[in-house]
Amino acid sequence: MTISQEQREFFTQKNPAEEYDTITFHHPEFKAPLRLILNQFKPLTFAGNEFILVAAKINLPDQGSELTPKLNLQFSRIHIGDEIKKIVNSISPFGWQEPISMIYEQYKELSMNKPIQRYSLYISEEDIRFNRTTVEIKATDDNPMVLAKPRHTESNPIYTLEEYRGLG
Repeated sequence: MTISQEQREFFTQKNPAEEYDTITFHHPEFKAPLRLILNQFKPLTFAGNEFILVAAKINLPDQGSELTPKLNLQFSRIHIGDEIKKIVNSISPFGWQEPISMIYEQYKELSMNKPIQRYSLYISEEDIRFNRTTVEIKATDDNPMVLAKPRHTESNPIYTLEEYRGLG
C-alpha cells in the first residue's frame, strides 16, 4: 500500500498540543512540596496543584550512555535559586539521611490532570550546586540511601557496644 504525500505529512507532524514540564521536590523536613513549571509564562494548575513559574534548562538522561542516568536541571539564581537555597539549608544534618525526592512530570494541553510521563528521582546533598548566577541539580533514579544499606547482613555484621566495648 502506497502512502500519499498528504498522509506522509500528517504522520510526520508533531502534535500541536502544548507540552508542560513540571518538577516537584519532596522531603520530610520541607514545610510543603516545592512545585515548579519550567519555561512558561503564567502559573498553571495540574491535578489540583498550582506550580510556580521558573526559567530552567533541563537535560533528560541519555538512554544507555551512562551507568547511572542523570537528569540535569539548571535554574537562574535570581528567580528561584535563593528560595531553593533557603529550603535546602533548612534540612538538618540528620535530615540528609533521606534524599530529596523529585518527581518529573510532563503534561499535555489536552490532559491537565493526568501526566503523560512521570519519573521519580532522587537528589543527594552533593547533587545540588550553587554558584553566583545559577543552581545546578542532578537527579538520578537510584536512591542513595537504599544503596548505602548493606544487602547481606551476614557478610556485613552490625557492630554493637555489647560485643565491641571499644566503640563506646
